[in-house]
Amino acid sequence: MAFNGFAAADDTWFVPLLYVRLGNSLTTSLAIQNLSGVSIPVGDLTLACTKNPAAPGAGTITLTNHTAIANNGAYTFNTLTDTARFPDAGWFGSCKITSATGKDTVALIMYRYTANAEQAAYGAVPGSLTSTNLSIPLIAKRLSNGYANVVTIQNLSTSTATVTLTYTPAGGGTPIVRTGITIAPGDSLIRNFRLTGTEAPEIGAGWVGSLAVTSNQPIAAYVANTYLNPSGDQFMAYLGFNY
Repeated sequence: MAFNGFAAADDTWFVPLLYVRLGNSLTTSLAIQNLSGVSIPVGDLTLACTKNPAAPGAGTITLTNHTAIANNGAYTFNTLTDTARFPDAGWFGSCKITSATGKDTVALIMYRYTANAEQAAYGAVPGSLTSTNLSIPLIAKRLSNGYANVVTIQNLSTSTATVTLTYTPAGGGTPIVRTGITIAPGDSLIRNFRLTGTEAPEIGAGWVGSLAVTSNQPIAAYVANTYLNPSGDQFMAYLGFNY
């Protein structure tokens, strides 16, 4: 497992996808480090999450830090062990972490399957990001060796985002374009290429290419690379490339 370091702190961070004890045992922890130079008081950090329409449970989750965070110290939201604050197993959605007093932090997103040894991590998306374009260099749908990936595109703004998805086949060919797709404020759009129906019929099993996304609002993406069978590393995570 590998993840990026942080070039800069921010007082706002976005989490494209948070899982709460899914049926396949996938769950999430968020580690937030205080880099403000002073202690962060109780209740200063807010984790506000919006449920994906396909998920069960409450529509929103709003939590704060219940202990002070020393300078350079960390605070963790753990969806596996904190069943009181994350009561709905199977819940998943997108989140935003903010500091009420503008304290600088960094945030690390960690995923793991409790039923096996698979895990992945990546840095959260800084709130200062203003890019409306992003690239996913590799899209793969149900390859013969079991490889497939999942793309989650998060709207970072407080307004509805309208996005265009352009899939370009590897080696050339006619791009596949999806237009007029909307993402609610703070919400995420999931394209799961582990599933046979995703972007069918134009994109079928064995398809390999790239994805470019344009938007009228700031966006970011999280990509999960997986295998449908136990022949390789089951879970790798990284952010898409904004430009």
